[in-house]
Amino acid sequence: MADDLPLVAVSLRPQAEIIGGEIVLKRVGNFSKVLDCLRSVGLAPMLATSETDLSGVSAVVIPGGGDISPARYGGRESDVVYGVDDEQDETDLVLVAHATAHDLPLLGICRGAQVINIARGGTLYEDLPMGSDEHHNSIATSNYENVFVSHAVRIEAGSRTAAALRGDSDQPTEPLHIPVRSAHHQSVRELGTGLSVVAKSSDGIVEAFEANTGWTVAVQWHPEAELVDGRLKQGLFAALADEVLRRDALVPTAQLSGDPGIRRALPDLV
Repeated sequence: MADDLPLVAVSLRPQAEIIGGEIVLKRVGNFSKVLDCLRSVGLAPMLATSETDLSGVSAVVIPGGGDISPARYGGRESDVVYGVDDEQDETDLVLVAHATAHDLPLLGICRGAQVINIARGGTLYEDLPMGSDEHHNSIATSNYENVFVSHAVRIEAGSRTAAALRGDSDQPTEPLHIPVRSAHHQSVRELGTGLSVVAKSSDGIVEAFEANTGWTVAVQWHPEAELVDGRLKQGLFAALADEVLRRDALVPTAQLSGDPGIRRALPDLV
């Protein structure tokens, strides 16, 4: 890990463990892809649990994973709820609380978005209704290769999310329509305090939201997933890096958007 790179706390997942100071992946999944995306924009991921010292962290990322216990948001227990792990829930919620208390940039991906919503008093649909071609309903029983589906989302023009994926400094008035890869059978039901919805899919599912104050961005899709490329993959991570560097004053703010070390010459949307 480079000493001069900003540290980003990433909630540890069962796909990985730390052995001798090195990250060792135990099974296939998207966790390693999130770490790769962070490294590619000049950030140093640090795997974290609820016991980790977060004093030197500049941002927090909560990646995808299994379902959150319905008890955490007053939901109903169900046979379709899978992968519940109280220790994992506690880790994620502790990291979100730390980011909120210290006003750190916070990025949530899939489960991570759901955790952020719950941390702010929101709730989830325990299982999305059947009948939508855009969302999966058999996550727990599907092979990894068959979990992801592609669909479109509509992102509000003035949102941080749209700006990150457009990669420009303009103030467009038209919403952004992009294809995404997602794998979830749950989603936001009631939105948490201080949050605003900035993206939905055509079936009305909340696909992204942001905090009204501070830098918190949460997306229900997986930007790091296979078949995603260019700015659709790296835009959100690059925006996180920009915000970290702006706050840490490692480079002048005016240079951030054009610094190839941060933006990595990301291609435009196709």
